[in-house]
Amino acid sequence: MGSSVTGKDTGAAALLDGLNQLRLRGARGGVIRQHRAMIGLRWTPSRIIRAISLSVFWLAVVILALPSLARGYALFYEEIVWWVGLPAGVSVSTVRVGELLTVGVPYFRVESPWPEQIHWLVVGGLTVLAVAVSFVLPDRFLPARYFLRFLAMVQSVSLGYFAFASPPFLYPLPGYTAGLLMAGLAVLVLIPPVLGLSFYIFDHSLRQQLALTVMLLLHVAVFLPVQVLIHAWLAHYLSALVQPTLFFIFGLLLEVMVFVAFYGWAMSWQGTEIPASAPAPGQKP
Repeated sequence: MGSSVTGKDTGAAALLDGLNQLRLRGARGGVIRQHRAMIGLRWTPSRIIRAISLSVFWLAVVILALPSLARGYALFYEEIVWWVGLPAGVSVSTVRVGELLTVGVPYFRVESPWPEQIHWLVVGGLTVLAVAVSFVLPDRFLPARYFLRFLAMVQSVSLGYFAFASPPFLYPLPGYTAGLLMAGLAVLVLIPPVLGLSFYIFDHSLRQQLALTVMLLLHVAVFLPVQVLIHAWLAHYLSALVQPTLFFIFGLLLEVMVFVAFYGWAMSWQGTEIPASAPAPGQKP
């Protein structure tokens, strides 16, 4: 009787172990390895010092570069507005940070008109088209389906607001573009401290840490003025109907997604102490 119970226990344990192993395998039978970002590392003095030093250094670089960067944006806007057909002048709003830093943030002297019939037809038609396309996309584009429906939902809320509201719109386009650019510059300043807390603490080489920082900062610095320009162009020609959607979906959320994309890519790089993809718990390397 005792041996029978022991045999059943052994069989149950083997079955449970087999189920645990299946849980760690993907759809094609491959091993699902634990991402290296989920593996703890020892807090060594050298790692802490490097993380703090890199964060402070790049933070200082970004802050000191802000005035020149803003002037470059202003020059870019003055040259590009006529090429893209945006009838706008460019002005500068002076922002002071304490007594040591003054940043001239450029903005467009152009308005987003209150929606007229043509704007309702175009924006409403595009909203309906987005919903229709979401239902005919193949199954492999499921994320795109949901995105188009979410986009249409937000735009529908905007259409509903303007159907009952009366002019003027509460957020004039000049102030909107200046605010979006200032918020983007603030994101640029936050990148080094965030990397210090989330990337520099891992075991990547100094070259890898510098590479990610430079690529991320350059990407956001170039992306930001183009993003604001596109917002101004769309809001001017499609009216204020699209301004809420541009802000909520294509505003600072894009900068966050850029950071996540670069960070996820960099965390797949090989480190000095642990591999890029470590064995899952309970698995052999």
